[in-house]
Amino acid sequence: MDQMIPIKAAVVQFQHQAGDKKYNLLVMEKFIEQAVLQEIQILAFPEMCITGYWHVPKLPADQVNALAEPVATSPSLGLIRSLAVKHQMMICAGLIGPFWPESVRSQSGHDDLWWSGEVCQNRPD
Repeated sequence: MDQMIPIKAAVVQFQHQAGDKKYNLLVMEKFIEQAVLQEIQILAFPEMCITGYWHVPKLPADQVNALAEPVATSPSLGLIRSLAVKHQMMICAGLIGPFWPESVRSQSGHDDLWWSGEVCQNRPD
């Protein structure tokens, strides 16, 4: 007979600092440490919690581009991934990422960005 396996999940809401990824990541790290103590297995942060959200539509394009990080090489998501692996936790977080790969953007002039919600799993691969 199939059974459901109980898991512990939590969601986080916090007051981000607009455009201050370093500050926001420090706050997120503190919440992750609290989640570890509570044996949370899945932790979800808000959309664009790393970069901030509400201020972005008011920014000029160059400032929005400066906040963006390619998901595959994102230093911010790299930190979150390492914490997910270290603590054996699935962590959902978000930032602004480029919609088109760098090769397409440079050839076509596309500079579209998207709001990214990423899941960092607790596996090193």
